[in-house]
Amino acid sequence: MSSAAYVDFNSLTHLRTQAEHSPRSSLKEVARQFESLFAHMLLKNVRSASLGDTLFDSKQSKFFRDMYDQQMSMELTKGRGLGLADTLVKQLEQYVPPDQTKIGSASISESKKSFLNQLLPMAKRAAAKLGVSEQGILAQAALETGWGKRVFEVRPGISSHNVFGIKADPSWKGDKLAVKTLEVVDGNPHQVFAPFRVYSTLENAFQDYVLFLTKNPRYNDVLGEKDPAAFAEKIQNAGYATDPDYSRKLISILNSADFKGLLKDF
Repeated sequence: MSSAAYVDFNSLTHLRTQAEHSPRSSLKEVARQFESLFAHMLLKNVRSASLGDTLFDSKQSKFFRDMYDQQMSMELTKGRGLGLADTLVKQLEQYVPPDQTKIGSASISESKKSFLNQLLPMAKRAAAKLGVSEQGILAQAALETGWGKRVFEVRPGISSHNVFGIKADPSWKGDKLAVKTLEVVDGNPHQVFAPFRVYSTLENAFQDYVLFLTKNPRYNDVLGEKDPAAFAEKIQNAGYATDPDYSRKLISILNSADFKGLLKDF
């Protein structure tokens, strides 16, 4: 069996992730994969309806026969295929939302737009107190939370509002929650459980972020830095995160079409 067939049959997980972000653009490929799997099921059913195992059947021969059936199903669904994929696309298109909202020349997802829209007023207030650009603060929140998708919950439906990934050190007197996180020690990543701060509101999270930076002398060089890229470099140098690529990831967000396009829209 060719490697192409193997990749096709094992790309469904990747395709599912792609569909979450661009449902319309991946609809045809999803339908094609479904048609291929359907063809494979048909071939298996035809074989199971045969007279039974021959004297030369073995586990190994069945394995290679199944691989051959997978390859055959891929060949049957190439090009126009069986027609099932086209029918599925026509039926499902009416239920699939548009991929993204266009802002200028960039494609901006509504979820990212909503995330920045919610945080922007608080980021501006925090930036004014710190003497920095709100862009650097927003980029940090986007990086720490995956654009709002990874804000850990105290319990189902109850957010911690910890959008800056600030841990609960001994000086913290509020609520906290132990969370599995990735730490880089001596260049090697390790998964550990660490206590993180829990806030009652997003506003409280931003207020504590300001206090966290202003009360820790190691961040003195960060305060007053108006340039977002320099802010990213300095906050890593001050030890905000153990990730050696932290500043590079922040700058990547700052330079992304999504980020720039969204800020122009506000």
